[in-house]
Amino acid sequence: MSRWFRFYDDALYDPKVQRLPGEKFKIWVNLLCMASKNGGELPELADIAYTMKWSEAKTSKILNEFYSLQLLDEVEYDNAPMGYAPHNWNGRQYKSDKTDPTNAERQARYRTKKTALRNADSNGSNAVTIKRPDTEQITEQKDAAIAAPETDEVQFFRRGKELLGPSAGGFLRKLIDAKGNSIPLARAALEQASTKENAREYLGAIIRGREQPADQRMAGRSW
Repeated sequence: MSRWFRFYDDALYDPKVQRLPGEKFKIWVNLLCMASKNGGELPELADIAYTMKWSEAKTSKILNEFYSLQLLDEVEYDNAPMGYAPHNWNGRQYKSDKTDPTNAERQARYRTKKTALRNADSNGSNAVTIKRPDTEQITEQKDAAIAAPETDEVQFFRRGKELLGPSAGGFLRKLIDAKGNSIPLARAALEQASTKENAREYLGAIIRGREQPADQRMAGRSW
């Protein structure tokens, strides 16, 4: 059975979407279609690669890029690698208007505005003053909160997944633990690892605590 999903016209003004090159925009729409067919979440990496006729390495790179652009959100599973879903999918793809918590409010605003315009026309005046509901102001406040700067922890995980891949969430959490729950120390280790030939192996040694990276051993030696 063919499915459908809501595509909002405010995508026209979303810089994250409008800055996508033509081919990337096509990929984004295809990912939306896959999520629609998969209950709101993207299927496993291998399934996406098969559908798009890509290698898994290319697929992983593209998903990581779309995540860094905030077009995808992470989805955590209990006993499986972390996956992705289109950004704010559940908020936008409600099941029906009956379950849309803002539908009644929007319809009331529409009726109020229509009545005000009709009354203005009958009075020969084009001046219409409509008070914004408080809920609109709340929505704007929420949008401002979403646009707030990212925390150090969010930036750390984003950088770590750029370096190690989109499924490295658990590995990065262990690195934080190994650094005494210090995000700045974990980030410093991450950036140092980025200069190594095998970043994961370098960080794995730190996590295991069984051997100190060579440059740290040299730094602690007295001459």
